[in-house]
Amino acid sequence: MHMKEFSQRLKDLRSERNISQSTVASATEVSQSVIGDWENDVHEPKASYIAALAKYFNVTSDYLLGLDDQPGHIIVERPKTHNLSEDTRLLLDLCAKLSPIDRAHVLGYIKGLLKK
Repeated sequence: MHMKEFSQRLKDLRSERNISQSTVASATEVSQSVIGDWENDVHEPKASYIAALAKYFNVTSDYLLGLDDQPGHIIVERPKTHNLSEDTRLLLDLCAKLSPIDRAHVLGYIKGLLKK
């Protein structure tokens, strides 16, 4: 793995989109300190976290790892919604139209509501 390249690209993607470490941590279900460790080249992420980050930032894993200079875009499969309520389907459809940054904000808001 090209850790220095990964660390720099993670920092760059986050800062270009004005996203906090905390927001990325929440979206990828790790702690903020883990994001900091990855950005500072302290620890290497597992493949599952690289995939989650690529999906979150809508880039390829190869781009994150420094194996490709083109960020590319991944295709996100739409979930099967036949067993979901109309409200849940509407929520999913609306969220799918948001940018990854806005989806992270919505997710953070929902998680905050659930903690009340």
